[in-house]
Amino acid sequence: MYAPYDYARTEDNNTVPGFYQPRPVDLRNQTVPDSVEWSDDQETAPRFRVYDFASGDDAIVKERGRDRFRRKVDLGRGTSDETEYKNPLFGPTLNLRMPAEIVAGTGIVMPALWSDLDGTINHEPGPRIAVWYGQVEQGDPSAPNTWSFDGEDQTTVPVLSMIPGAGIGEGQKPEPITFTGFVNDLYNRHYRGEIEQGGPTVSVLLTGGDATYDLITFRKTLLVKGATGDYELQPSAVRDHARGSGVALLIEGKNKMF
Repeated sequence: MYAPYDYARTEDNNTVPGFYQPRPVDLRNQTVPDSVEWSDDQETAPRFRVYDFASGDDAIVKERGRDRFRRKVDLGRGTSDETEYKNPLFGPTLNLRMPAEIVAGTGIVMPALWSDLDGTINHEPGPRIAVWYGQVEQGDPSAPNTWSFDGEDQTTVPVLSMIPGAGIGEGQKPEPITFTGFVNDLYNRHYRGEIEQGGPTVSVLLTGGDATYDLITFRKTLLVKGATGDYELQPSAVRDHARGSGVALLIEGKNKMF
């Protein structure tokens, strides 16, 4: 799945492309004159957003505090109400460093999917976010360490993390993985850009029928022509367009240059 915006992977600094791409489609010639309308609903919208995961029943999550998996964001304007953005599918997962005496080798960071605080494996953990790093060899490859899992000897450890960039080698610490205010948490990687790039709601009429409609992908912004200048619109909806219709398209979205 795409993240909303581009981000750099911490392990190799390569850019992972996001859903939204800053490559505008020029539709200024298709803009119906004087059709741009503004609706600054930010003053009447809830001022606070609460980001959260689906409910989880991991013993370790409950013991260490469920609040670390939430984040309340002050938008700086609006009413005193709050809106909850709760993931409908993925539950919270706590990453812990398993020391060498447990997993051999150098120790490793892994999700703690426990049904109790003694480390009993939770065999029905429910859907989780997980990045697969593959099998990591433990110790010297010529004489690898062996550890046992469910009665079978293993020389490698399968490595999963809730987000990219969690440390897996000696001396590395597990990265904060939720909405807790760190550089690479889920909020900063995937949701902060939506808030910072938001603006007043804009509607505009565009001519061109199907040809214009087919240019709108929602991944790219649209350049439209206003009464006093050009605007870059992040489209969120196309209203009332029927194939073959010559009626102007009603487009709604956010002004990215606000």
